[in-house]
Amino acid sequence: MLRYATLCCTLCDGRPSLSLYILTLYTHTLYTHTLYTHTLYTHTLYTLTLYTLTLYTHTLYTHTLYTHTLYTLTLYTLTLYTLTLYTHTLYTHTLYTHTLYTHT
Repeated sequence: MLRYATLCCTLCDGRPSLSLYILTLYTHTLYTHTLYTHTLYTHTLYTLTLYTLTLYTHTLYTHTLYTHTLYTLTLYTLTLYTLTLYTHTLYTHTLYTHTLYTHT
């Protein structure tokens, strides 16, 4: 069978036939196209993965920064409110005590 295939692919003087040339060209083209498609696919997948990871990291960082800032501002506001309330209560109590003491 192999001998018959060899005979079909060569001319009488031993030169390769046109069908062997076409088969080689087709195989080479298919290989090149497959390699190109694989490279393009791999590059696209890599780029998308990198983009997704960058977006995720940026989103996580922004969310963390926002949460931290909100927490800090809330803590600051509550502390300020508590101190103001305490100061006001102390002042009112002192004034009341002083008034009571003075008028007694």
